Amino acid sequence: KERFKDTVKSIHYYEELLKRYPKTEHRLVSYYDLYRFYKTQGNISSSNHYKEKILSEFPNSEYAKIIQDPTYLKHKQQEQETIRTLYVKTYDDFSKQQFDKVFANINRYKALGNSYLDDKFELIKGLTFAKQRQFPKMVKTFKALQKKYPQTAIDTTVSFYLDYFNANDSLIAQAIAADTMNSQTDSNTVTVDTLSNTPTPIVDTIPEEDKLYNDTL
Repeated sequence: KERFKDTVKSIHYYEELLKRYPKTEHRLVSYYDLYRFYKTQGNISSSNHYKEKILSEFPNSEYAKIIQDPTYLKHKQQEQETIRTLYVKTYDDFSKQQFDKVFANINRYKALGNSYLDDKFELIKGLTFAKQRQFPKMVKTFKALQKKYPQTAIDTTVSFYLDYFNANDSLIAQAIAADTMNSQTDSNTVTVDTLSNTPTPIVDTIPEEDKLYNDTL
């Protein structure tokens, strides 16, 4: 009984919100909640009304995919778990300096066509380029991350590396030359390994996915 009262109140709230602000940025969530609430009440006509609004106005949204395929969330969660496992392996291979395996894992990830954890795979790719002294590729990768993920933790991390690289480019060039000649750099000279020595974000920093309703539709 209490749950029914809460549902009625919620319906009234969302209907009023849409009436006052028909173009509100929250209308997709409002449509989906009204679709669910009316369905729970057995009001199929009203439920279908909001279902059609979701499918027509937001055909590519997560909610539209959930409505069209009741198994969508389950499959998505399974794919994300696969990606998380692959990321852990990639990080482990990076830690062991098995760089061929790192790139193979990144290629496997890209073949999945899923952007989940894209920033973390790209960060490891950039750090691997740094370890291999492929600095132009490192810079290109990090700048792409800055552009794609501005004002985020990833942006802060790659900005540190890029700032360090720009401030020490001449010393890094000396270190590379010293590597080429198979000799030791002076103790006061910055080594290229410094670019890879800052702790890398690991699997426990993976953010929680935005929660979607798991109710049976």
